[in-house]
Amino acid sequence: VIVVNTSFSIDGVDPVLNALMKELEIQNKVFLVSATDNVALDSESLPGLPCFASPFTNVFCVGSVTMSGNLTSWSAYGTRINYSGRCENIVASYPGPRYGTFIGNSGCAPQVSPISALVASYFVENGKEISALELKNLMLKGATFAPGLISAIRQQEILYPITLDAEKALRVTERALREP
Repeated sequence: VIVVNTSFSIDGVDPVLNALMKELEIQNKVFLVSATDNVALDSESLPGLPCFASPFTNVFCVGSVTMSGNLTSWSAYGTRINYSGRCENIVASYPGPRYGTFIGNSGCAPQVSPISALVASYFVENGKEISALELKNLMLKGATFAPGLISAIRQQEILYPITLDAEKALRVTERALREP
């Protein structure tokens, strides 16, 4: 399986790229780690994004929480989010020889992609194959679930309480490799 880090906007995906992604879905060989959009909307209302469009089951959707663990005011939210990370003050390179910080879900997805690729590489190193859907299930098993996140802005509990635990994900992978 190939792990790809993606970020798309609420405007949706180009039809040609969308058709390619649907073909990759059928092949079950590409695992997309995709940032949710930076809009404070329920993921149910964003059907055009790969994170939320059916039947993209090989997509791992990444949203955002604040450093204190509350939902950010600017991130999409809802039950279709697979992972919530801290996406504030992300250091990035900018054009020219400089660095800066930014806020956005596009900074959260790269926190998940390397762990996904590492999990997939364990299978390759052990001479085993893993599909995109199997990788997604392992990543979900390697997550820590909490009772829910409270949105200070929306004054409600949002249930997408998954935080990826790299150590746990690797332990789950090692157990899966031992299974026949």
